[in-house]
Amino acid sequence: MMRFAMGEILAFILISAGLCQAASLPKGTSFIGFRDGVWNVYLVKDENSPPQSVKTVSEPRAATFSMNKSAVVYVAADGKIREVDLRSAVDRVLLESDKKRTFAQPSYNVDGTKLLMVDMKDGRSGDSKKIALFDIIKAGGVIEVTSQPTSQLEPRFATDQLILYSSVSCTLGCGKIIQEIWRKDIVTETADQVTLLNAIARQPVASSDGKWIYFSSNKAGSYHIWRVAMSGGTPEQVTKGKVTDVSPVVAHDGRVCFLRTSTNSSGMVCKLTTGEELEMDLPTGVQNIRNLEISVW
Repeated sequence: MMRFAMGEILAFILISAGLCQAASLPKGTSFIGFRDGVWNVYLVKDENSPPQSVKTVSEPRAATFSMNKSAVVYVAADGKIREVDLRSAVDRVLLESDKKRTFAQPSYNVDGTKLLMVDMKDGRSGDSKKIALFDIIKAGGVIEVTSQPTSQLEPRFATDQLILYSSVSCTLGCGKIIQEIWRKDIVTETADQVTLLNAIARQPVASSDGKWIYFSSNKAGSYHIWRVAMSGGTPEQVTKGKVTDVSPVVAHDGRVCFLRTSTNSSGMVCKLTTGEELEMDLPTGVQNIRNLEISVW
């Protein structure tokens, strides 16, 4: 009779369940984690190293990480946009905010020279009518990138020329929120709606090869990860089950990582190109995470 060690049996059970033991986070991963009553930015600079916290002068509301520039931009508690140089540890103000204009959801481009942000009217997220672009190198002010009759949110660079974002097209008038994914060429100023799900589709991000847009949607009831071709087409569901999956990002090796909540736990999961799902290691003591991102290099 063939005998198996207890460790082999446990490994078999975990693999059969579709979720293997915890694994290392992809290089370039960043997120905001809640630990010891405080929110902090965490970064993964090396695939084999655990996430490291970043010292900031203020508790971050949202953050973005540039691997190329070795810097973090975050929204401070007072609404200011600040940048931390990770080499010198200098934390400086990039943009001031006031009662008439505040910014949210910053996102670096590939080389860390530009920022996309949601430009909020009177500091209220419900009045976010446009996406703004700030050139860090020129520092010549904020340029309006897109302004539609509805709110545009969650901007991300697909390339330096092409941006992705979600747009709320209906709320109370439709009896539910309808939010779809858009793309825009900021040079030609051509904008196209990518999804038509008649549901909430949000948090768009481009795959590392530029062929796909991954996003989170409640089209199937609970939030799951979906994808659609960059050129458009019929969206397809990537994750399923009695879980809530949000905030997708794509690593350089094709892994699709996201935040998962179930009845028993919450954390970060990466889906490999083989279809296997791996639970990711998180820093000890981190109780909650948000603002997941992977810096593209």
